[in-house]
Amino acid sequence: MADKKMTVTLPFPLVSRPNGVEFQRYHEGSRVLVDSRIVPHLRLFEGADGQASLVLDGRFGVDGTEDEIRKWVCFVAHAMAVAAGYSCFGEQSAPMNPFKPGLSIGITATDTEG
Repeated sequence: MADKKMTVTLPFPLVSRPNGVEFQRYHEGSRVLVDSRIVPHLRLFEGADGQASLVLDGRFGVDGTEDEIRKWVCFVAHAMAVAAGYSCFGEQSAPMNPFKPGLSIGITATDTEG
């Protein structure tokens, strides 16, 4: 018998909303907010010529214009929340499974095949 996959329709839009993205400017980089909620571990550093860097956890980053980065921030915030076991980032966020095991990093597809 083949495994059946479950499809879940979520009651909220998971689209990028650049208008809901704010940057609180500080000397050590700008704090990033989506719909007035701080996105943890995410900073914006402004560069020259309208360029900026979006940096995650002080280690990983992407460069682009501030307008381009605004489009990516919602996606990054939702991805971080889902990886942490929540349904989405923001007001409608809820734990998906309170009994889930911890996140496994570095497992290859062949490790999980039975």
